[in-house]
Amino acid sequence: MNAFAIAGALVAVGMYIPLTVNVWNKKLEQNFATFLLWGLLDSIAAGAIFFDGGNFLLPLIYAVLCFGVLIAILRARTFSWSWRESVASAFVIISIVAWFFVSNELATILSTAGLTVASLPQLYDFWKKPQNMPLLTYAGFTAANGLSTIAGADWSIQERLYPASSMIVTIVFVLVGCRKWLPQFREQQPAA
Repeated sequence: MNAFAIAGALVAVGMYIPLTVNVWNKKLEQNFATFLLWGLLDSIAAGAIFFDGGNFLLPLIYAVLCFGVLIAILRARTFSWSWRESVASAFVIISIVAWFFVSNELATILSTAGLTVASLPQLYDFWKKPQNMPLLTYAGFTAANGLSTIAGADWSIQERLYPASSMIVTIVFVLVGCRKWLPQFREQQPAA
């Protein structure tokens, strides 16, 4: 564990606390299925990476804190489930089977891929309602993922696949979230 891994984990904690509080207080909506799947997949990734001696701190922090957001979503009663969530759930099942019956490395690959697929319901929600996207929170998650990527000892699956993939997902979230300022930007432009 190095300073970058610890810094990434601390940034992640710093992002999850206000996110959870805002969901709890019904000031922010997040996708229940995405956080449920992220929590399960993060748990698998953290375990598999830990047993392979890799860079496990960030997925462990994400796994633990996802469940706090889930409790807040349940309390706020802002959850739903659709076919998108069902498709993403298949990756959780595949990852669990791979972890138990094949290898930690394959479980890391599949859980990271599953994490990306599990992000699609949340991405869909942000696309439909960009005003519900906590841009600074996901920018912070991008920074946490970037720090954890830098923390990797080498470019192996156990060291950098999870944080690098998570960074790409959060960058996409941030880009989609920036859409909420586009209509305002267009309104402020002088007429030609």
